[in-house]
Amino acid sequence: MFEADGYVHPEHAGHRAGARLLALTEARADELAEASPGERAVLRNAVLYADAPARALLESRGYRPVRSFLRMRIDLDGPPPSPRWPDGVAVGPFRPGIDDAEVHDCLEETFAQEWTHTSETLAAWRERKLSDPRFDPGLWLVAGGEVCGIALCTPGQFEMGFVNTLGVRAPWRRRGLGLALLRAAFGLFWARGERRVALGVDAENPTDPKRLYERAGMRAAWRADVYEKDLRGQAPQTRQ
Repeated sequence: MFEADGYVHPEHAGHRAGARLLALTEARADELAEASPGERAVLRNAVLYADAPARALLESRGYRPVRSFLRMRIDLDGPPPSPRWPDGVAVGPFRPGIDDAEVHDCLEETFAQEWTHTSETLAAWRERKLSDPRFDPGLWLVAGGEVCGIALCTPGQFEMGFVNTLGVRAPWRRRGLGLALLRAAFGLFWARGERRVALGVDAENPTDPKRLYERAGMRAAWRADVYEKDLRGQAPQTRQ
């Protein structure tokens, strides 16, 4: 699997800069595919759904849509409702050096079946997340004595509060824990003066988290579509 990520400044739109970038990334992917083992080689690219010319360009070059992702957002015009926690659930901020392993385990278990999830060791995850200059343990919510749910948030991401990870272990789903964690995150951002909060979601996630986010008052702000092109091997069936 190879991924391309290209952008064209609005002032240069309409001058075939996107087509040139696409050709260059495909040529490079072809080179890498030649040196890579395996029966299949796939190039993945993504564009905003609102950018119809970009979608048309990809489709004209043999790409097919395989997934859609939404950014859900809420604009807080007042303090959010207080969370209602399920019986027996205690919630507190993340404690570096104490909660690391359990939070990592919860994340890995919760997102194991996610379309884009790549498993990560505890050491690699800890290095990546805790060394981020935006990391703030006060914005990471941990539910349960034995961690059953998490809401890991980042301030000032995309110029708003962002819920990067919201996860609830399977035995604790459908008890209101996800909604409670989300509302608690809204409350933390509100207390810090943030009035806009967002998160990203796979529109085709079989657990349908979009319904939960809509219940919390969030709405889709934009959509991005992921496209794939087979460089080598048999293409999968087209998405229905």
